[in-house]
Amino acid sequence: MKIYSVHSHKGGVGKTTFSLFLSKYLAQVKKEKTCLLDMDFQAQGLRSTYLRENLEYDFSDFLLADGKRKKEIAGQIAVKHGEINNLYFIANLFKPREDIKSQQYILRKVYLKVVNEIYTGEITDSLDELKEYLKKDGFKNIIIDDHPGLVLLSEEIIKNINSTPVFITTQDIASLVGLFKNILGRADVWRVALSELKIILNRVPVNFTLNEFHNALATFIDSNEAAEDEKLICSEIKKRFLSGENRLMFIPENEEIRQMDTLINPRTLLDIDIPGDLRNVLEQILC
Repeated sequence: MKIYSVHSHKGGVGKTTFSLFLSKYLAQVKKEKTCLLDMDFQAQGLRSTYLRENLEYDFSDFLLADGKRKKEIAGQIAVKHGEINNLYFIANLFKPREDIKSQQYILRKVYLKVVNEIYTGEITDSLDELKEYLKKDGFKNIIIDDHPGLVLLSEEIIKNINSTPVFITTQDIASLVGLFKNILGRADVWRVALSELKIILNRVPVNFTLNEFHNALATFIDSNEAAEDEKLICSEIKKRFLSGENRLMFIPENEEIRQMDTLINPRTLLDIDIPGDLRNVLEQILC
């Protein structure tokens, strides 16, 4: 079984959209039974996929359960996409049947459980348990849509779940610097080799080139706006990616996807054919 975890330095850069299309590609093109697990405890962007579904359980139910109850939930937690064969979802914090007070109580319990498990390392045990249940059910891939911000939860997933991490950001300097500051400072702790990292610049202009990326970094480094630590990080980015030491992948802006992103509607988004440029990046990620 392969596990891919998708991470971002901040929200709004296309992390969930990329996770959806990666899952769709594996299920529809590769014809492999694939589960997309929502572990974004901040936005839960996949919830709208289930607005018209009678969803019995979600990931928070699995976290809070013990023993036989956990096994029972694991057997029913993955919900099949209505039209795409081999594609399943595990939602997060989906409690439409509860009243406001009950929802707030459940949310507090879940957040306390998650924080405790992250600090004790038990979140790894929960994910490993879920992985084994899904493996027995014939799943070939799990895609984890991670919480934005490269927080402790991200570190546990990257370091201890044996996932292939994919980092996604946009070309604006603040996003770039924030992402690479985390990567360059934490790669050793994450136990990943910098040269093997899969890093994507999303929503770049059509026909954007590595040379344009280089020029943008150089302009920022020479500007009065750049702080010294930002200049150092940008210089390191230039060195690594322009020397070929690391591979940087570009996904051009796509108006159709952008409009669907704005509507925050994964159900409709998955109806779109995977654009050629995005398909090329997906193939690079999987090779």
